Amino acid sequence: MHSLSACEAFKKKSSEERFKVVKDNKLCKNCLKPDHFAFNCEASPCSAAGCGMRHNVLLHLDKKP
Repeated sequence: MHSLSACEAFKKKSSEERFKVVKDNKLCKNCLKPDHFAFNCEASPCSAAGCGMRHNVLLHLDKKP
């Protein structure tokens, strides 16, 4: 078994689809693991340029103009 962040099928989904998988499975939006939430997650925040929010970079949505 591999982690969700290493799953190629998960990575091929759109950001919106990945977010739905995380939400439907009640996973932490920051580290993509169960049993806690992003507000108390010890993993690093989003690494997308200038973001820093408490979500995984795989869930990062670029704001559209």
